[in-house]
Amino acid sequence: MQLILGNDVPIYGGLTPVNSSLVDKVPSEIETIFFTEYSYGIVQSAQYVIGIDPITNCGGGSCTSIFLPGGVEMARLRADGLNRTLFDGETTLANADVIVISGAPGYQLEFYEPENYAFDPGDCSTYGLDQGEGWHICIGSENSTIFAGKYLLNFPELGWSVCPTILFATDSCGANLSWTNSTDQIIAMNAFKRTSTTAYSSQNLSILTLESISAPETYEPNVTAFRKGLDAVLTGDSNVTSAYLTAAGWFLRLYQDEFKNDTGSPIRLLQGLLIVPQQFTVNAWQYANASQAAKDPNSTTYALPPDLRATAAAAQYQYRAIAKYPATVYTFMVIGSSLLVCWASFVCFVVRSRVDVPHASQFPEIDLSSRSGHPSIPNLPNGASNVLDYTSKMRLARLSNARSSQIIDGTQNMVIRFVEMTHESGESYGVFVVGDSKELVRSLGSNPIHFEE
Repeated sequence: MQLILGNDVPIYGGLTPVNSSLVDKVPSEIETIFFTEYSYGIVQSAQYVIGIDPITNCGGGSCTSIFLPGGVEMARLRADGLNRTLFDGETTLANADVIVISGAPGYQLEFYEPENYAFDPGDCSTYGLDQGEGWHICIGSENSTIFAGKYLLNFPELGWSVCPTILFATDSCGANLSWTNSTDQIIAMNAFKRTSTTAYSSQNLSILTLESISAPETYEPNVTAFRKGLDAVLTGDSNVTSAYLTAAGWFLRLYQDEFKNDTGSPIRLLQGLLIVPQQFTVNAWQYANASQAAKDPNSTTYALPPDLRATAAAAQYQYRAIAKYPATVYTFMVIGSSLLVCWASFVCFVVRSRVDVPHASQFPEIDLSSRSGHPSIPNLPNGASNVLDYTSKMRLARLSNARSSQIIDGTQNMVIRFVEMTHESGESYGVFVVGDSKELVRSLGSNPIHFEE
């Protein structure tokens, strides 16, 4: 497919680094709602995520490599304030089927399971104990890699035979913290900043294609910001926080107890805990900017970072075939040429063979019988050698593909009569007989012919 772009519209688009100074600017309930909504499935969301080849070795076969270009509904028009989305009715983007955002910064994240990594005690925090839950999360770092490990929550009565089940059943997870001594799952995350041109569907807001992407730049995520964000989400005293902890606990215990062989689903939740802050920090910027502008319209505090300045354009798709390998093109050309030569040869053969097109005369009974197969010939009596069956006589007279005038001329001297013939079994049959003599044909009618099969 090829994109046909319209005029560029200046916008703010793309993502920003995770920023700890913005955590306090957004109500913790709002932050928890974002985690509740997206942390379980964002890694598979076509609205924000697209798969991409990894840059590093990325843990070998366990690697999950994704790119976050920003999202079309999170972009804002570059105008007074940040309250105008790309679907504002005053722009050419509002009714476009496809919107292309160019020059917007995004982040490539690579997740894998590290070997032999141990967290420091200060990397870990335990959440939800005062609400009957227990979620122990560790976030540490090594060089430019973030490690996030979860100690699975306390466990319900679901048939587990391990200590956490007993602790949860007796409401003792807070009294006995032995379940926090070892990690259940650990993932590592490599991160790179990249600028892209991305096409989005305006119908369902999904990412259609990455039209282009820049070379990766080193990006070291702020571990302190990640920790502060999780603290705000998981330590609140609101019903939203309690509901999120309860849902996460139920989910992780379910897979720990009932679906032990499925380690991928809990891993996706763990990945989501790192993706959500990276994806939605730009919303925190917008929220802080709008809040500050309401107090002081001339303030530049919490102004959006300059690298978010991008452009958007309405676009249409023009479909075309693109071959990744030259051999594919050559094979297609050879096969297509061969089919064309075969077709041309067939047409030439038909033209040169001069095959007559079947005619339809005004005598359908002759057309039908003259083109029929040869019937069984009965044993005719002596003297009836000039009598033939109807079909054979028509064919011998060259009337099998004749016009009406030719049929009239060819049948002028023929005598056709419907006569009775007797089979050796005694059964009588009526047949048409054709001859050159009226007397002979008439005699056949008065002397029924006896024939054998």
